[in-house]
Amino acid sequence: MSSSTSTFTAHRTDGQPLHPHEDLIGHLLARQVHRKELRRKKPRCEVCGKKPAVSFSMFYPGYRWLFVCMCTAEDEHGPWVSIKDYCGSQKFRDDKDRHIGEKRAEYSESFFAAVARYVDAGGVLRQ
Repeated sequence: MSSSTSTFTAHRTDGQPLHPHEDLIGHLLARQVHRKELRRKKPRCEVCGKKPAVSFSMFYPGYRWLFVCMCTAEDEHGPWVSIKDYCGSQKFRDDKDRHIGEKRAEYSESFFAAVARYVDAGGVLRQ
């Protein structure tokens, strides 16, 4: 059995081969457009998935933080942080991060993981 190797060369619309960096730049630009599209949408509640999230809320047992809408209001028995306040003010965020960082490791790790998921879903932390 003979083996053959083939190379794929991407081409521009004018038929000229792409420079290796052009392909990377195109990929990066596409990712940037995708992130902008995500930012136009508010991340949906991690519980119901229907409405935009309004708070980071902690649920027991365990220290499980989720970003949620009002669908969980009757089930929440732990602390919560307004997404509008947390994402809208650098000073508020710094104060809250410092406060949460002083808590137990499971508590703070779960909170910061929820914030990371929120950002990955298109949430924006204002400067």
